[in-house]
Formats: sequence, C-alpha cells, structure tokens
Amino acid sequence: MGGGRLGGGPARAPPGEGRGIGGVPGGGGDSPAQDNNGMGEVARAAELACSHRWLLVLEGSGPPHELVSRMRQGFVIFKQVSPYHEHQHSQLLAWTHYVPVAANLENLPHRAFWANSHTSAAEAIARNAQELAASFHVYDVACFSWQLLSAISRLQNFEPRTSSFLGFMPAQQRHAHSTN
Repeated sequence: MGGGRLGGGPARAPPGEGRGIGGVPGGGGDSPAQDNNGMGEVARAAELACSHRWLLVLEGSGPPHELVSRMRQGFVIFKQVSPYHEHQHSQLLAWTHYVPVAANLENLPHRAFWANSHTSAAEAIARNAQELAASFHVYDVACFSWQLLSAISRLQNFEPRTSSFLGFMPAQQRHAHSTN
C-alpha cells in the first residue's frame, strides 16, 4: 500500500541527503530550516509533491486506503490490478477513472509513455476520478458499514451485550423506545 510517484522526478531527497522524519526534508522539527524566501524544507517538499501529475497507487496487504483521497486531489491515478477491493471500487472504471497497471507492474513503462503522449486523455481521466471522488458521501460509507455489520451479526453465535453501564439497551427497551 502506498502512493509511489511517477513523472516529474522524485519528491524525496536521495538517501542520506538531509532527510527528516518519514523521508520528508526537515520533517518533525519544531523550526524547519528557512531559505532566503522564507520557505522551509517541509513546505518545499510539499510543493514538489503537489507538482506531480501522476500517482502510482500500489497494493500492500489490502486495498490502497488512500485511493479516494488521491482521486480528490486530481492526480492521474495508475492503479495496480489487484484482488483487493473497497466498497467504492465497484464504481471505478479502468481508463475512465484510473490507468490500469498489471499486478507485477510490467506494463508500467508503457502506461507512463501513453499518459505522457496523451496528456489531454490522461487529464480527462484525472478529472473523471476527481468528480467521482467528490460524489462519494460519508453516508455511503455509513450505509455500507451498516449493511456489512448487519450481515456479519447474523453469523455471530453469542448473546449481545446489554449491560446499561456499557451504554447498551436491552432489545425490549430499545423496541419500546423506538416506538415512542
């Protein structure tokens, strides 16, 4: 899992060259070094990271949890093909919301070449992804979570907790309370 960067050069300094916490120059310091323009190393690193047009989203031990937030930022997403999915992935379409990349990344150079030579199509993919991500609502996630937990609850073979000191209400009281 993670967002690797493509195009525009590396966003982080090479190993051993002024890297702070998490590989961000000056990261974690209370007073990052300032240059003549008053811009700290952290601000320069953030500006450089935001200047990239493309983003490679890699799978880890599960789906990339940062995918939607990266879509909102307007990147051209290169998404690795994977068996892992989150609830919103069913709405994503290859070549409409992201550029598909093989699980072993063997076609990544070809895909990057395509995006570089078809900038308007790549930018349209980024816009489509950004619009889709903006349409996702917190209630969509809540609805999915409720459906998931409701389905899982039927598989449980234990008595639910009803102790009032834990904040739970017995079913009889809950039913009476909901009808009032």
